[in-house]
Amino acid sequence: MILPINFSTTNCIIEYGRGTGIFTEQLIQHKKEETVLLLLESNKECYDILQQRYRHIKNIYIVHDSAEYVQNYIQRYGIEKVDYIVSGVPFACLSTAEILQGKGVFITFQYTQLKLEMFRSFFASINKKRVVLNFPPAYVFSCQL
Repeated sequence: MILPINFSTTNCIIEYGRGTGIFTEQLIQHKKEETVLLLLESNKECYDILQQRYRHIKNIYIVHDSAEYVQNYIQRYGIEKVDYIVSGVPFACLSTAEILQGKGVFITFQYTQLKLEMFRSFFASINKKRVVLNFPPAYVFSCQL
């Protein structure tokens, strides 16, 4: 899921919903210290886990709120440009297309390709990869405006 991310040039990554936390761990391990990581989690228990694990790490902002309000937190934390949005939550377009500028990439996984046509209505370029090592197997979509 994180393979499309160029960590050496990334200034800001947003993650919607931590799920099992596997992607969050990978993002933290690979990001530069100065890269901002904004984690939005609507589940209180998952939010509390994120706080316990990561609140001490520089440039990580953990928010207990829905991804639909991400724009509020982009402004609150003075984020000028979002390079990547990583999402394990069901895609609802949110304001993803508005947030990503220029070459920003939306990365999400789905267990089917049913949403592919919907993604095409928002993004000009979509790279799809099947991950069979995942159980159940999943598709990772890297979408660019």
